[in-house]
Amino acid sequence: MPDNYLGELQGDLQVTFDPNTVQAHFQDLTISSAGHHYIININIWTAPSSFYQFNVLVEPFEVKDRNAPEHDGKASRVTWKFTEDYEQVVAGLEELFVANFMNNIGPLYPNVTISDIGVSAGKYLFITS
Repeated sequence: MPDNYLGELQGDLQVTFDPNTVQAHFQDLTISSAGHHYIININIWTAPSSFYQFNVLVEPFEVKDRNAPEHDGKASRVTWKFTEDYEQVVAGLEELFVANFMNNIGPLYPNVTISDIGVSAGKYLFITS
């Protein structure tokens, strides 16, 4: 996982691939901290490794704290303004910007559920919580 995630992937990270079932089973993987937009890079190789090797990126996913309360309060629309230039800072990286925003700003507000984030030019970030 990239270095900017809050948590670490833990457990037995190496398993044997079963060519008969075309599967590899990880039994005890956990991620040590809740966070948004986690991506796992799986490296697959043969022994000897000279035969073949390739990588698979798992689609981004969320990790929620199992003890976190479910919020059922009133939804609000919040607008955040940034003084930086959208085209230079965010354009083309909106998905990563949202993930970093949620991973760095979200934990500051543990009693707020942040969802439905949209990012657009004009230096605004729209959040419905």
